[in-house]
Amino acid sequence: MRKSIAESITNTVKDLHKSGLIDQITMNNIESLCLPEILEEILADE
Repeated sequence: MRKSIAESITNTVKDLHKSGLIDQITMNNIESLCLPEILEEILADE
């Protein structure tokens, strides 16, 4: 469940960035908050 939430947030942020509503710094900050959880789950599945 967490993985899908983190992916949803990351996808939303990417879409907002593409439309110019958020800048690169904000996008990087949000991705850095979400990506560690995704990476931990990927590594745990291996």
